[in-house]
Amino acid sequence: MLYKSGLRVVGAAIGTVVASASLIWLTPAHPLLEGPVLVVTLLVIIGVGLWLREWTYAAWAVVMTLVITLLRGVAIHGEAAAPADQLWIRILAIIVGAVCGLAASWFVLPVRSEGVVRRRIADALAALSSYAGNPNPLTDHELAASLDRLDEVAPPWNALERVTTWRRTLRKPGQWIRLVHECVTLVRAQPELSVAARRALGSARKSMREPEAIGERLLLFRGELQAR
Repeated sequence: MLYKSGLRVVGAAIGTVVASASLIWLTPAHPLLEGPVLVVTLLVIIGVGLWLREWTYAAWAVVMTLVITLLRGVAIHGEAAAPADQLWIRILAIIVGAVCGLAASWFVLPVRSEGVVRRRIADALAALSSYAGNPNPLTDHELAASLDRLDEVAPPWNALERVTTWRRTLRKPGQWIRLVHECVTLVRAQPELSVAARRALGSARKSMREPEAIGERLLLFRGELQAR
């Protein structure tokens, strides 16, 4: 929630700066505000936004700010686009909305993000165990699906690591996710696990109840896979 809210605020701020600059030349008589040109422009902007949204949600906030600016330009009898002050009020509204969302997630229905990562890592390791014991299209599909669910929660933790590079602890959910992917790659290359590797996998699965040990156990499992 905090990560997505931050991206939304940053994206809206960037979009507001760009839109405010465009207000200098975006007058009611500007060709860009004419029907066919406006429709094509909006479709292009939204298309680019949908494409970039897969990379970062901030891009979608930028796009929506630009779209609102253009639509305001033709909203009331072709009057000029919204004053820049109104765009900055939108940022304030987004910040207020983000605070309300964070308050609800923290105080009304709190769910620890790290707990979600541990749950999905546990599911991925369970699927990996099934695949190693019986590699076939069904177990491979289940493994791929569990990895997709794990990757859904990775971006916030990767961003957190980039701004906390000074931390040397292994209790880093982003690092746990990368270790799981490395282990999956090694198992797919050679599904048959040694006794030591199976023992290490079982230890890694049990460590989901011991957050301080997760990084160490996953490293041990990866080491056993590499030693085969």
